Amino acid sequence: MAPVAPRSGDAIFANVERVNAELFTLTYGAIVRQLLTDLEEVEEVNKQLDQMGYNIGIRLIDEFLAKSNVSRCIDFKETAEVIAKVGLKMFLGVTATVGNWNAEGTTCSLILEDNPLVDFVELPDTCQGLYYCNILSGVIRGALEMVSMKTEVTWIRDMLRGDDAFELQLKLVKQVPEEYPYKDDEFVFMLTAEDTIDGERKCSTLGCLGRKIGPRILGTQLESTVPEVIYQVLEEPTDQIEIEEGTETPQSLEEFMEEMKDTRPDAETFAVKLKAMVTLLEQRTRTAKIQEYLYRHVASSGIPKQLHCLDLKLAHEHSINANARLQLPSPELVPALVDNSYFHFVLASDNILAASVVASSLVQNSFRPEKVVLHIITDSKTFSPMQAWFSLHSLTPAIIEVKALHHFDWLTKGKVPVLEAMEKDQKARSQFRGGSSAIVANTTEKPHIIAAKLQALSPKYNSLMNHIRIYLPELFPSLDKVVFLDDDIVIQTDLSSLWDIDMNGKVNGAVETCRGEDKFVMAKRFKSYLNFSHPLISNNFDPNECAWAYGMNIFDLEAWRETNISEAYHYWLEQNLKSDLSLWQLGTLPPGLIAFHGHVHAIDPFWHMLGLGYQDNTSIPDAKSAGVIHFNGRAKPWLDIAFPQLRSLWTKYVNFSDKFIRTCHIRAT
Repeated sequence: MAPVAPRSGDAIFANVERVNAELFTLTYGAIVRQLLTDLEEVEEVNKQLDQMGYNIGIRLIDEFLAKSNVSRCIDFKETAEVIAKVGLKMFLGVTATVGNWNAEGTTCSLILEDNPLVDFVELPDTCQGLYYCNILSGVIRGALEMVSMKTEVTWIRDMLRGDDAFELQLKLVKQVPEEYPYKDDEFVFMLTAEDTIDGERKCSTLGCLGRKIGPRILGTQLESTVPEVIYQVLEEPTDQIEIEEGTETPQSLEEFMEEMKDTRPDAETFAVKLKAMVTLLEQRTRTAKIQEYLYRHVASSGIPKQLHCLDLKLAHEHSINANARLQLPSPELVPALVDNSYFHFVLASDNILAASVVASSLVQNSFRPEKVVLHIITDSKTFSPMQAWFSLHSLTPAIIEVKALHHFDWLTKGKVPVLEAMEKDQKARSQFRGGSSAIVANTTEKPHIIAAKLQALSPKYNSLMNHIRIYLPELFPSLDKVVFLDDDIVIQTDLSSLWDIDMNGKVNGAVETCRGEDKFVMAKRFKSYLNFSHPLISNNFDPNECAWAYGMNIFDLEAWRETNISEAYHYWLEQNLKSDLSLWQLGTLPPGLIAFHGHVHAIDPFWHMLGLGYQDNTSIPDAKSAGVIHFNGRAKPWLDIAFPQLRSLWTKYVNFSDKFIRTCHIRAT
């Protein structure tokens, strides 16, 4: 590209439609203020502004290329000059000075001569960490990524924070090779199909096509040249029967393109064929997704034969081997079970292999294993094999207690309202859901809704093992504080520091799930779990309140005993049953969010990384650096549907040379 003409940005700016500067500034200010209200944390607002800018930038680049008529820049230096003199002028009405280049020519600064975003703006003391204009860094980063440049864009100086200028640093991380998803003739065809139908000149660039048929980003609309008949056809109700049974519907994009090239149809025929093909493919995709969800439901709800084998082998060993029936713990260690100078952990599980991984990872990573007490609670059918495993696989010097639910005298039906609620809940779900066959037969609901309903049928949601944590103060009346662990976690660090956390009088120390870089896993608020269309919920709770996670929780039992948390839990379970499960549909977390409302102390996310059971693109380095990782979701690490790249984080705590593990053919992969 030739050097940028000094007035090229001014010329373009003079010819674009613009909004009132004051209105633009005040609107942006309102957005930032709302983000501060919603997200509360300044750093989260910075991230959100950058992401908003990135989303704008990846769309804005087409308009920039179309209107500026710039060609490919020869290097990063020329790119920076185009941004400073053309891009900023075109969209913001200002220019910038480029400087501070490093020797490699990969890092520079843009020093803005003016910044209309900050008119009328002063930052209060509570927002001194805010990068008010962070949307600009995101726009530049997103736009450059679309032209194959992966960059880091950060503010070096900010006048709102007391600096003498607005300075952005641009760092080229890498030049991404351009790749095209289509063969050359397919790509050209997709770009020129609309022009061919209209008989007009063909577009040769994506920017040209965008100018013709796409709305522009900053509030203006170009006149579309797409024939009105195409919109009419696409907006008509789809004839499902005709599309399913029609033999002339193209079965793939390749077939569609071949037919369009051969027949050169008019616009209406083009639209009809396109709609038929897309609808057919959508139907097939929907069916495939639902089948996948059903298979995952079946795979995750059943007991793998290897785990069933392990239960049977250990139960047999319990019956013939006195060493498999040892009292746990030994009599001389029993006083430690009620000694608050120890670190007490509680694990409720009927899965022996999963419990063994939690226990092994806890003890192996402990700095003081001799001070660790692990209380394992299981059901009556699993007690014997669970006792056999931990009798034969000592974790000395840690202290292990194994008890079945029926060993707790307090835990009788007359004293535990949740038992009666579970019976009603099971009957209500059976009638309300109609089973998995009825769920997948629904042709109107979206696949993710069907997936949620299938998940609600999981046996764990109607198991007392899943509700047991609500009775911790009664089950352990002598203890002041415990850490409750789910059986699908792996501990990767010493957890004794959890006892040093000041809970500020709160009952439940938990990781919040509405803040974090992973917007799929860490974007959960009350509205993600509770039905706010029901007045009982909407009148009592805020839909945008941050949710938190079960799986690794610190419970201050002394503080708990001074509250009505357990009673609130029972009350809301009953209300949900009375409303035909319309307050929430699955799990113990929704009633937990309600019962512990106002009693939660947020702890550092380091202590609990979530999503390894349903987020297949979890960062391996992030997972390895977390204190506790949680395989919440269907893809449990002991199942065949586990994500292979994550499973090794769990299997490292399984001794595959153990005779019981080998006999039952439990393998690492």
